[in-house]
Amino acid sequence: MEWLYALLAILAVLWLLGWRARLRSAARFPRWYNLERPGHVALLDEIRERYARVLADQSHEFVDCTFKPASLLPYPKEEIRKGLAVLLDFVEGRRDSTLLDKHIRAQATAQVLRGSLMQLETFLEVPAAELPRDPEANKQFGLRWLRHSEK
Repeated sequence: MEWLYALLAILAVLWLLGWRARLRSAARFPRWYNLERPGHVALLDEIRERYARVLADQSHEFVDCTFKPASLLPYPKEEIRKGLAVLLDFVEGRRDSTLLDKHIRAQATAQVLRGSLMQLETFLEVPAAELPRDPEANKQFGLRWLRHSEK
């Protein structure tokens, strides 16, 4: 019986550690990005860089598929969307910053950011086990999922 109490105590500690990690993760992202705060600009750069690595990764099992599980993303999908939108606002001149390089204000950069935002929609909040690996079945599943989620 003591082993059961020990197991429950271990599980409780693991649950609490996971809960605290989720709280830290949630607290990491600001509600609004201030482009004059070095920490915010660094976080935007980290989001952009880590998301770009996911897009360039050719080693996962969904590489030939249109739709991928959101679990492949380095951050929550909404946080990536928000970060890229802030960068796009800067690139297109809707926001200003003394910390960001003005040379990225170019049409080509804006196109890359818009394309990256569009690609983000192909990451579905679906368990990886439910997402077909066959490219055609994956496409059909993803389109049905998107139509269903819009309702």
